[in-house]
Amino acid sequence: MTVKNNHFTDSMIEIIAENIQQQDLKELLIKFVQKNSKKNYLFGELCIFHYSHFAVSFDEEILRIAAAIELLVLSFDILDDLEDEDTENKVWNRNPALSLNGATALLFLSMTAIRKTKFKHKEKAISLMEQFSLCSIEGQHMDLLNICQEEKTYIEMMEDKSGSLVSLACLVGCVIANADLPKEVVDYSRCIGIIGQINNDLADLKNWNGKNDIVNKKYSLPIIYLLDMEKNNEQVLTKYYQNKMPKEQFLEHKHVIQQKLIDADAMKYALVIKNLYQKKVMNALLKMDFSDNQLETIQKYMK
Repeated sequence: MTVKNNHFTDSMIEIIAENIQQQDLKELLIKFVQKNSKKNYLFGELCIFHYSHFAVSFDEEILRIAAAIELLVLSFDILDDLEDEDTENKVWNRNPALSLNGATALLFLSMTAIRKTKFKHKEKAISLMEQFSLCSIEGQHMDLLNICQEEKTYIEMMEDKSGSLVSLACLVGCVIANADLPKEVVDYSRCIGIIGQINNDLADLKNWNGKNDIVNKKYSLPIIYLLDMEKNNEQVLTKYYQNKMPKEQFLEHKHVIQQKLIDADAMKYALVIKNLYQKKVMNALLKMDFSDNQLETIQKYMK
């Protein structure tokens, strides 16, 4: 089933309107949804995709479940921006206190919406959401601590933070359909989450006018690679990360660092890791009984 983006948006707003009584909070949450209206709703789409594949018959109320998952993900996006002190001009950055309260409301709204559906296995789905949400929060905590300074620990953090949310979306669709949790879905959904996080990290390094991991001394795969290359001779990036160089002085070397990320193969290294996870996804997908059209559909989430 193909769901248009406005259908997701409308369903999310309906859930808010039906369950929030305080007018200002209701308007704030609806504004969040409208301002965050996406080109695609990856998590909701993955939920519907897996439900459609495993269900004996299709119930359009699954859109309500998918919209609830998107509300959950929106709450995590808001919290992530507030925790990272992201200064980008987003509606929820204007009043952090109110936005924090709104994000909390969205967390509970998502589960309330699912509980109000008529699906037989809805309580199992809610339990699954709680489990994978906590796992994602643990990954976010590791990210905020900024202690994942090696490839292994950074990938483990990505698997928890991003992989858990993709798994949540896919597996809720499976559970609502027939209460099953296919191992292959668990495997490839986590990998899709890692691929998405690598894409975000690479995009972040190209943006020096807003949020940038290097400027904020955060770690990502390309940065870990470049720091490892510099470990025997303290160069600009190493000095900056060791607090031996002020930010103003470091930014004078911005173009050098940008070029170094390319010349030292740091970006290529991250793409190699991404390619490994793309292959893991394909290996798991080929164990499923997906049609060629279904394979083509799900492959768009691993690019």
